Amino acid sequence: MLLTHCFIPDNFSPDVMTFDMPAHVSSHCVIPDNQYDIADMPAHVSVVSFLITSLRRDDIADMPAHMPPLWYFGLIQLAHVITVNYATINPDKDNCINYESDYHVDRACECIVYQSLGGTEGRFNSPNFPQFYSKGIECILFTFIGDVGELVEIKFTDFDMMYPDANNNTCKDYLRLFLKLNRPEINENMQHNYELCGSMSTLQQKTFYSKDRSLIMEFQTTRPLSQQLTFFKGFRGFFRFLDARQFVSDGVKQSGTMCSWDFSTSKLSGKFFSPLYPQNYPSHSKCQYTFYGQPNEGTVYIQFQNLQIYDEGVDSCSKSSDRIAIYDGMNSSQPLIKYLCGIKNQEEVKSTTPYLYIEFLSDGRNQRQGFAANYTFQHKSHSNSPSYSNPDYSTTTSE
Repeated sequence: MLLTHCFIPDNFSPDVMTFDMPAHVSSHCVIPDNQYDIADMPAHVSVVSFLITSLRRDDIADMPAHMPPLWYFGLIQLAHVITVNYATINPDKDNCINYESDYHVDRACECIVYQSLGGTEGRFNSPNFPQFYSKGIECILFTFIGDVGELVEIKFTDFDMMYPDANNNTCKDYLRLFLKLNRPEINENMQHNYELCGSMSTLQQKTFYSKDRSLIMEFQTTRPLSQQLTFFKGFRGFFRFLDARQFVSDGVKQSGTMCSWDFSTSKLSGKFFSPLYPQNYPSHSKCQYTFYGQPNEGTVYIQFQNLQIYDEGVDSCSKSSDRIAIYDGMNSSQPLIKYLCGIKNQEEVKSTTPYLYIEFLSDGRNQRQGFAANYTFQHKSHSNSPSYSNPDYSTTTSE
């Protein structure tokens, strides 16, 4: 059984916004959020031909009167959408997306594709939201495809699905997230990264990022059709395509390490991140960030713009398995400035010497996003000495 990826023709051109469907593919285009009334389309025009015709028009004035100009631009950004059936939620096997492959397709997924045209952003939602979604939804894939060098960010603003089974804590209705894809496609043998159900209050995390340019959400409601109807709205959120270059540390990565970096005055200021940022940091991380200023000429100033470190509910960051330790020197034998963990923004640290050493540790249990920070090598006349009166920064409450 194949969870087929959404079909994107090889000859697709975002500049012209036209393409030719292979003869063996029977598909339809849909508009996200179902904001266009399909009943207004001419009876003899298929969904595909209508959308393509609209996109080929250079003059908005030539568009149908019932189609507002705003949607013309919406189509340019979001009409790269292929699905096996527009009118129904459940895929029609007669209209499966078949293509040459080594897999036998006995079930196709309804597909909704959001394609970036350079920093595109917008909204997504489950079928019928904010009305109740149907039971027995076999498979809908929400596929986000960024340009080369982009990452995908999705953020849930509403979430209302059936709660996990009380006996085994498994989701009956679920939204599975595939974040670490090399290509915008999945099959039944691929392992998802997250499986979500329940409500906004039960979600441990509401914002997710792809590792590469693609991200897929698989939505299924596996309850038997004979089961008593229950009422859940589904989900809604925002997506963005981000420039991956903004998450690259400005130092020099130490050879043979996963996440250890050296920073020198060859670049007086810059940024650095926890491993995999903005994705969650991996388990069993041990990273060192060493800052080498000019001897006797300055200090190091660090500002954490975002800090999300799992804190286990401890009353002291020194007791947390996931933590940041900051030392006033080139290694951990130097005086400790402070520990950091929990959730906090705009945390500042200053050294008294031209050197600073930061160590980041995580265990094998819960992971969070980590940190994003800026550094500056300062001249001593522009810096103030830090206080060592309380080297242990108390945690804040996590979401």
